[in-house]
Amino acid sequence: MPNFRDTSLGVLTRISVRADAPLDSLYGIDLGGLRCDALPIRLDERAWQRRFLRNWPIGTDAHASYFARIMHGPDFELTQVIAGGGVRQTALLPQPSRD
Repeated sequence: MPNFRDTSLGVLTRISVRADAPLDSLYGIDLGGLRCDALPIRLDERAWQRRFLRNWPIGTDAHASYFARIMHGPDFELTQVIAGGGVRQTALLPQPSRD
């Protein structure tokens, strides 16, 4: 599911002993010899939506709870993750492609 407002990106946390940020890292931090980065998980938005609706159509509890987030992301942005301190943004989020 999307992790930031108006995006379709999921996020995977990478923890490594390598000090360099991966090229596709969204944000990251060095913690005592470990490098922690958030890597984007890109989905086929239309296929994901169709599959979700097949399993949880309008009127189901899951649709009521999750479909708005699938379509628009949660109510927070990438900048809120990095606002707290030691985490540094390493890439810009791509603009949403909602046709």
